[in-house]
Amino acid sequence: MIHAIYDAQNTCLANQVEVPLSAFAKMKGLLPYKEIQNNFAMVFENAKQIHMFFMRTAIDVMYLDEQQKVLFVGTIKPWRIGPYLRKTKWIVEGKKGAFSHVKVGDTIYLHT
Repeated sequence: MIHAIYDAQNTCLANQVEVPLSAFAKMKGLLPYKEIQNNFAMVFENAKQIHMFFMRTAIDVMYLDEQQKVLFVGTIKPWRIGPYLRKTKWIVEGKKGAFSHVKVGDTIYLHT
């Protein structure tokens, strides 16, 4: 279980982390959340792409490889599909603006 997410400068990006395990929970994702807290993130393991169908608000997204290096970071709007990246191991979703200082190539630490 992941308990916190830090960037390379040891800044806590999230200390409330949810990892959906069932196919249904993964499909729902952040859909049930009316508001996403600043310190909250959802982490999808073994995902290559996300969709924003039925979402009400934009979110920040990071795609991480096996070594937890950032392959993609950006804001995705409702009713859009995120990029498909074959080397992605984890996708991290958070509140819009939460990952604004993270850059492609940065290392992110998923603390268990």
